[in-house]
Amino acid sequence: MHDRCRKRRFGRLDWGFLLSLAGLAAMLMAVGASARPISHTVVKYYTITGPDDRSLDVQMARFGPTHRGGHAYATLAADPTFKGRLVPGRYCRLEHFRVDVRFVMTLPRLSSQARLSSHTRARWRRFAAFVRHHEEHHRAIWLGCLARGEARARRLHVSDCGQLDQAVSEVFAKEWARCEKLQDAFDMAQHVLLKRQPLIVAAGKLGHRTALLHAHSAPAIKVNFHGGSAVR
Repeated sequence: MHDRCRKRRFGRLDWGFLLSLAGLAAMLMAVGASARPISHTVVKYYTITGPDDRSLDVQMARFGPTHRGGHAYATLAADPTFKGRLVPGRYCRLEHFRVDVRFVMTLPRLSSQARLSSHTRARWRRFAAFVRHHEEHHRAIWLGCLARGEARARRLHVSDCGQLDQAVSEVFAKEWARCEKLQDAFDMAQHVLLKRQPLIVAAGKLGHRTALLHAHSAPAIKVNFHGGSAVR
């Protein structure tokens, strides 16, 4: 969920001398097998105990990962790194270019000591699956945008290596802007589904909540990209 389910740190361009989902699968096929970001996901958890629906929701709002001054149900942080070699010649060539991205997904987890009714436990399981799927979809969107950027960067033909460096930065900046729109549209649709989640309905129809489903900031371009989104 974008306002409790997504954080963004958009990576580093290190030019030195080394310098879900069906949509994602289709996108990767379209850009080609050679342009597939190498990704690694670390999953972290915070623990809640219940014992009822409202308590679970309150605890997630209180102990969930921080995001832009508030708390989220879950977050996804992305940290891409771009590596390659700029080789001068008639045209500056981009060799051995690749995108590596590390994701950190933070999710709620029910304590093994929690004592819930069978109905509350069933609602919790459905909610936990919903939140995880939400973050996985955000990850898929990111991967698709990075794959498009990688494919576009490899097709660039520029005479000057400094200009090529800048051109690659611009490619990923445009892909990021495109990705923001895709993430926003996804979050808008998910916000409706979140409010219909049985656990949230049972907890009080979001009456006490201050967090929404959408929150992210635009990244700075070039060396470090920063931004965020989360499920709230």
